[in-house]
Amino acid sequence: MIALGDAIKATTPHYHRYLIISDPQSNDGMVVMVTITSADGTWDKDDECVLAPEEWPELIKSSVVEFSTCRCGKCSPELQRAIDRGEFNRIRKPSLDVVRKVITAARKSKKMPDIAKEYLAQI
Repeated sequence: MIALGDAIKATTPHYHRYLIISDPQSNDGMVVMVTITSADGTWDKDDECVLAPEEWPELIKSSVVEFSTCRCGKCSPELQRAIDRGEFNRIRKPSLDVVRKVITAARKSKKMPDIAKEYLAQI
């Protein structure tokens, strides 16, 4: 079952990491998922939240949270099926502090769609 703070990694190149920042169990299955990608200068759309490997050991270098490309919808079962098919691997969850940092930045982000902001977890 998909839950707040779950983290997954794509099994295909670019092997992006994704983080669930909504609580599907308390909002009728709505999932807000953001992509975490390397802060190497090639992704300049989002720079509002940068995560360091020291904050989340799943990262190998500083990374940005892509609020502009977030996914939002009732897709918990579909996402779970994609994990079960091997399209994503579950990875170690970030700490609650990191999840809070991402959600706080998402609330302030001008790049995150307003509809997604409505479903952000209350933590």
